[in-house]
Amino acid sequence: MLFLGQKALLLVLAISIPSDWLPLGVSG
Repeated sequence: MLFLGQKALLLVLAISIPSDWLPLGVSG
């Protein structure tokens, strides 16, 4: 469950903050 929470947090961060610096390179 903790892992899922972390993933969700990362996702929110990626959406909130420009994923330009993210290695994933997700242009959302």
